[in-house]
Amino acid sequence: TVIADRFQGKRLNSPNDAVVHRDGAIWFTDPPYGHQLYEGGATRAPQRELPTNCYRVDPTGRVDMVVSEDQVPDPNGLAFSLDERQLYIVDTRRKHLRRFDVADDGTLTGGGVFAECDAGGFDGVRLDSAGRLWAAAHDGLHCFDPDGTLIGKLRLPESVSNLTFGGRKRNHLYITATTSLYSLRVNINGAAYPR
Repeated sequence: TVIADRFQGKRLNSPNDAVVHRDGAIWFTDPPYGHQLYEGGATRAPQRELPTNCYRVDPTGRVDMVVSEDQVPDPNGLAFSLDERQLYIVDTRRKHLRRFDVADDGTLTGGGVFAECDAGGFDGVRLDSAGRLWAAAHDGLHCFDPDGTLIGKLRLPESVSNLTFGGRKRNHLYITATTSLYSLRVNINGAAYPR
């Protein structure tokens, strides 16, 4: 089932990462990566019809732009805080992670820098049950306290693109990297989404 392929009649670029809010809305980023990689490369790809925005599809199917290319030029991974009152969005080009406040009507405010990447750029992000944010980077996973303090890094021999917590207790960390899929049982639990 196609949830969204256009915004205001124009074709989306390449929807990338998605999260579902407890109200049933689906939020996703729309960077140019797939457009460039799978449709002829950066020089031969068809002209983009839309900037690289972030969108929200409400339960009725209406698509709204929630973050523009001016705010986050290269949107990538995204994740909600535990109470879903904040949304974290990776800006890969600027090598940082932004935090927005989520209003009841789905609009966003704020967007200040939550964390900066010192190893390439961030990609996928997820939260654990204590509200710590885990971000994929070129040297592994970076783990941040809810206040943005870097707690530590889980270093891997490859560039990491994404992660998720799985298993019955959500204590298996699955990590996608350049050529491998890693699995690690950890002594923490991933956040339970959706509630």
